[in-house]
Amino acid sequence: MGTLTSMIVTGSILSPLYTAFGWLMLQLYTFLQNYGVVIILFTILLRALLLPLNVKQHKNMLKTQGLSRDQQELARIYGDDKAGLQQAQMELMKKHGISQSGGCLLSVLQLFLIWPIFRIFTAPLKYIVGISDGNLSAMGQLLLNHGLLTDQEAKMVVTQNIPLLNTLQHNPAAFAESVNNGWIRAGELIDLNFLGLNLGLKPSWKPSDLFGADMSTYLPLLIIPVIAVITTFLVSKIQEWTNPMYWRIREEKELAKNNPARSVSDAPAMQGMTSSMKWIMPIFTLFTVFAMPAAMGLYWIAGNFMALVQQVLFYFLYTKPTYANRRQEGLTNADLRRGKGKSLVAPGVGPVDESTTLLDGKSVSKSGQKKSSNKKSNKKRKGR
Repeated sequence: MGTLTSMIVTGSILSPLYTAFGWLMLQLYTFLQNYGVVIILFTILLRALLLPLNVKQHKNMLKTQGLSRDQQELARIYGDDKAGLQQAQMELMKKHGISQSGGCLLSVLQLFLIWPIFRIFTAPLKYIVGISDGNLSAMGQLLLNHGLLTDQEAKMVVTQNIPLLNTLQHNPAAFAESVNNGWIRAGELIDLNFLGLNLGLKPSWKPSDLFGADMSTYLPLLIIPVIAVITTFLVSKIQEWTNPMYWRIREEKELAKNNPARSVSDAPAMQGMTSSMKWIMPIFTLFTVFAMPAAMGLYWIAGNFMALVQQVLFYFLYTKPTYANRRQEGLTNADLRRGKGKSLVAPGVGPVDESTTLLDGKSVSKSGQKKSSNKKSNKKRKGR
C-alpha cells in the first residue's frame, strides 16, 4: 500500500495522465492564449469524456429506485437474516441488470483525476510547457542567487513552478538571462491572469493579505472561493429537487403527521443523509479551494456548472419519462385489479401488492399463502 501511495505522489503511476492533460492544455493555450478559458474548456472536455459513465450511473439509480418497494418487501420477509437478505437483494439487482459497483467506480475515478489536475496547476511550466527538471532547477538557483526566490521556493521549484513563473514575469532581466542560457524560450512563459485574477496564487483569508500591500491582488481573488461554494450548494439542491425519492419522502412525512402508522422507517435516514451532504460538500469545497491555486478553484466552478446542466438534462431526458411510465403502469394495474382481480404491479409504483412475485417466481406474501390454503380447504369442503 505504501509503495502504491508513493507512486501516486511521485507521479509515476499517473504519468500518462500528466502527459495527456498537459498536451491538451498546451494545445488549447497555444490557440487561445488565455489560461482561464483554457481551464474552462479543459473541464468541459473532461466532463464530456465522463458523460457515458454518468448516464450509466443515473440509469442504474433510476432502476434501483424502481425496486425500492421490492427491497422493502424482501427486508420484511428475511427479517434478521442479514446474509439471506443480502443474497436476495443481489439476485434482485442482477435480475434487473443493475451494476452495484457503477456508482462507486465513477466517484473513485473523479477523485482520482483531481490529483494530476492539481499537480498540473501547481507546475504548469513542467507539465504544460514541458520544461525539464534540470532547467527548472537551474532557473530556481539563478533567482535564488539574485535574492528573488526564497530557499524553500528554490527547493520546490520543480513541483511548484508558480513562484518561479511569477518572478520571471516581473523581472525581465532574470527572464532574459534564462532565455540566453537556453533554459526557457521567449514564448513559453504562461500568462496566469484571467479577468484580472492571478490563477497561480492561492486565495487567502488573512487580513494582512486582504487589506495589506497586496490587497489589489488577494481581495478580488476571494470571488473564486465564494462562487465555488455557492455553485457546490446549488448542485446539491438541484440533485435534491430532481430526485423523485426526495419528494416521496417529504410526502410520506406529511402523511405521517396525520397518521403515524404510515411513517416510513427509511425516510428520516435518507432525508438526514441528503441534508447533511448539502452542507458537507460546500464546507469541503471551501477548505479545498483555499488550499490550492485559484486555477483549481476555477476548475471546480466550471465543473459545478457542468454538473448543474447535466442534472437538469438527465431529469428531462431520463428521470421524468421513467417515472411517468411507472405512474401510467401503476394506473393500468389498478384498473386490472378492479376489473379482473389480478395484480400486475410494476416495481416501484405504488405499494407492493400482497401477491407480488419476486425473483424466482415464488410468492413472498404470507397473506398470499393464506389465500391459497383457503382455496384448497374450500375445494375439500365441496368434495365432501
